[in-house]
Amino acid sequence: MAGRARAYQRDAPARPVGGRSRRRPGDRVLAGEAGDASELAGRLREALPRARGTFRVRVAQALFALTHDQGRAGPICEVLTGDGFWSEKIDAAIALSAFAPAMTVVQALAQGVQDDEYLVRRHSAQTLLTLAGRHTTIEKAPDLWAKIRKDSDLAARRHAAAELAMPWTG
Repeated sequence: MAGRARAYQRDAPARPVGGRSRRRPGDRVLAGEAGDASELAGRLREALPRARGTFRVRVAQALFALTHDQGRAGPICEVLTGDGFWSEKIDAAIALSAFAPAMTVVQALAQGVQDDEYLVRRHSAQTLLTLAGRHTTIEKAPDLWAKIRKDSDLAARRHAAAELAMPWTG
């Protein structure tokens, strides 16, 4: 039954909802109408400068998947260090785990460890641990976790950021 439902959803025409089509501008790309991978990458490159927040993160991730260009971490770092909503920053911190620990990535994540929002700090710290090859959760590193928890002050967060960035900064 689930297979039939998926086939129906895939083959069903877009129906107007509230007088508007359900199709979005990116649907052509998602439907495979964009052509080859180079054309798709070109369209993503065009979209990136205008993209904001989580959409910017996803466009950069898609470009990275297509091109393997580590420079695609830059727009994601901008989302993490920008003044956007905390959920967008969390998406950016998590997305950076797929990239090599270049200095810009490490610096953005270290800044994320010092963010006012706990979950941004937690996911930034988690990604730094992962990039350092420590496949554990931040909660299982009690000394570090104590420095980034909700009740931690800025000095403790700075210390945690420096400690987490140490494998790359010396």
